[in-house]
Amino acid sequence: NSAPEVIFEELAAGDPGLYSLRLALVGSMQALLRNAIQACGTGGKVVCSAKISADRFEFVVRDNGSGMTDSVRARVGEPFFTSKTPGEGMGLGLYLTKLFAMQVGGAFVLESEVGRGTTAALRIPRIFKV
Repeated sequence: NSAPEVIFEELAAGDPGLYSLRLALVGSMQALLRNAIQACGTGGKVVCSAKISADRFEFVVRDNGSGMTDSVRARVGEPFFTSKTPGEGMGLGLYLTKLFAMQVGGAFVLESEVGRGTTAALRIPRIFKV
């Protein structure tokens, strides 16, 4: 049994110019990556990509894990909600990611299908008001 394969695609080059709230951004990206790795289990695959446009930064994490049911997906982002077994998570990572996106005028988008995996995207404006 091996750990999931994690691939970082290089889709963007240059300085994204995101300095404000850097710790919140990094924490959000780590939460997305950690959840994808846990969802895949051994032998899975996680693909991470970042895109920078004139007005937006987008960090996307795709996994080939088991996916989520509609009822689980509807609750993702609620504080302390987790579908993990006890001790594997507190249910705060995606809540804080969603909160960060809302605070800066961005979006947290989650697409998932049972048996096919999940795609999570954090989209934030390059210039935002706090």
